[in-house]
Amino acid sequence: MDNECIFCKIAEKKIPSYTVFEDDESIAFLDINPLFKGDCLIIPKKHYETIIDAPDKTVRNLFSGVKLVSEAVKNGLKSDGILIVVNNKVGQEIPHLHVHVTPRMKDKKIRGFLWPREKYDDEKEMQEYASRIKSAIDSLTLKK
Repeated sequence: MDNECIFCKIAEKKIPSYTVFEDDESIAFLDINPLFKGDCLIIPKKHYETIIDAPDKTVRNLFSGVKLVSEAVKNGLKSDGILIVVNNKVGQEIPHLHVHVTPRMKDKKIRGFLWPREKYDDEKEMQEYASRIKSAIDSLTLKK
């Protein structure tokens, strides 16, 4: 863990988050500065700066979680699709490996690669989005 890393602090539960998924090695939570509402970040709990730095086993586990969270975001939020993004160094605001899982709707366009951000109205709305995604994860994990 990196004592200065905000994502490490979230993984250690030192900073609260709207967690939608967690296993032994990774945690997924709502992005507080989302591209679109329901945008989730999934991170390994152990600190790695980029995907290149992480062991293969960690990357496999992380992307297993990405697949689950992606399906949950699509189902729970009734999105038309999913955008999955991993920045490595360039464009990476937090130097901790993280994957963006972003709901996409056909009528909401992305302008350029650095997209406009959509804000939640309040914490209640954030909690509602987190609950919908968590419920979809519960539904998906029961099927497997």
